[in-house]
Amino acid sequence: MSPKDAGSLLSDLDWVFAIWLGLVVVWNFGYPEATPLMDVLAAVGLFFVSKFLRN
Repeated sequence: MSPKDAGSLLSDLDWVFAIWLGLVVVWNFGYPEATPLMDVLAAVGLFFVSKFLRN
């Protein structure tokens, strides 16, 4: 994959997905003591926030 292809891939990302992914990363690094269940619940909750942002 050339750097030009990588730039194209990044420009095609949906901004809501990028926000969701960023929040999931912040959650995972901000709460390292969270259980796997809490990680899943946070990801699902952030998914619904992203769905709200789309509308």
